[in-house]
Amino acid sequence: MKIIGFIGAYDKSDLIMYLARISSDLRYKVLIVDATLRQKMRYIIPAMSIAKSYITEHDGFDVAIGFKSLDEIIKYLGNTDEDYLGYDYVLLDIDADWGMKGFDLENSYKNYFVTNFDMYVIKRGIETISNIEGKVKMTKVIFSRDVNKADDEYLNYLVSEFDIEWAKDEIRFPYEQGDETAIMENQRLSRIKFKKLTMQYKDSMMQIAEEIFDSSPSTIRKVCKMIDKE
Repeated sequence: MKIIGFIGAYDKSDLIMYLARISSDLRYKVLIVDATLRQKMRYIIPAMSIAKSYITEHDGFDVAIGFKSLDEIIKYLGNTDEDYLGYDYVLLDIDADWGMKGFDLENSYKNYFVTNFDMYVIKRGIETISNIEGKVKMTKVIFSRDVNKADDEYLNYLVSEFDIEWAKDEIRFPYEQGDETAIMENQRLSRIKFKKLTMQYKDSMMQIAEEIFDSSPSTIRKVCKMIDKE
């Protein structure tokens, strides 16, 4: 089981669901954990349960809502092996310090720091990672049309007191109005479709999928084209 952390105050729930859909089409069993303060997935993913904590299936993957640690999920699933969830991948959506502690992100397979350059988003994101203990490698995922050197240097300055090793390559989403429209339509339909997303968004999304799922660019592109046709 590989745990992937998506950390920061930026709204990344839709991106994580799109990656989970790619994973399910690759025949992996994947669980998303919404460990955010707003718990957005509770409101955009249909579910029969009104419980405080539950796991539901959506478009080929599972979503866990209302849990504050992996231990709570293991107990909910009734697994006898305290370290076993039964998934190939667990994708964590984290925007609070308790999530960093409860899901042991220091030992995850990969971590992504997702942000734009809005001051609230940056500082809330830094607050989230401030409780990291030990050295952690992260990849920057930046949602912005224009990223200049000063923006990047400022972000590096804010995290300089923490033991973070940034991956060499950043992933950038030049977020466009068309992407926002496509995402909102997917939410209304309760379906995941890629067809109306911009090519820039899809290219960046596929770059993350290649890294996480250890798949070739051609394989990921083929899966995305199949989802496009649905």
